[in-house]
Amino acid sequence: MQILTHICCAPCSIYPLQWLKNNNYQIYGYFFNPNIHPYREFKKRIGALDILAAEKNLRVEIVREYGLVSFLRKVVYQEHKRCGICVEMRLEEVALKAKEKNIPAFTTTLLYSKYQNHHQIRDIGERLAQKYDLLFMYACSFMSRLAIEQQNITTTLL
Repeated sequence: MQILTHICCAPCSIYPLQWLKNNNYQIYGYFFNPNIHPYREFKKRIGALDILAAEKNLRVEIVREYGLVSFLRKVVYQEHKRCGICVEMRLEEVALKAKEKNIPAFTTTLLYSKYQNHHQIRDIGERLAQKYDLLFMYACSFMSRLAIEQQNITTTLL
């Protein structure tokens, strides 16, 4: 199955991309991260992804336009909702790109991190998948068993 994979950064994408490949997914990468700042960090992430894509022969589309202003406009006066707005902004762009390219499924390498709110990402991804008639793949397999247990403990405590 083809899948459009949102990539937050090269290091966090290595294991998820390998997992997808090992599970016979035809992977297309998509870098869209208007929330990253400072600008130097944004450029470093693109540079690292360019290297990874060349080494792994990864098809990836990189949005190189620095979108911090549009991100800040969406979160101003809604700072307490910033994380959800950020995930929604990025995953909606990925869903739209998947629809445009006739790729039936999408996911995100944000799921690799134990620091991300997996329930929120999953809820947003599934809602957007329904909205655009796509499949959102929630891949908790992107994380190690220890990270999954820590995520469950953290969520339970909240």
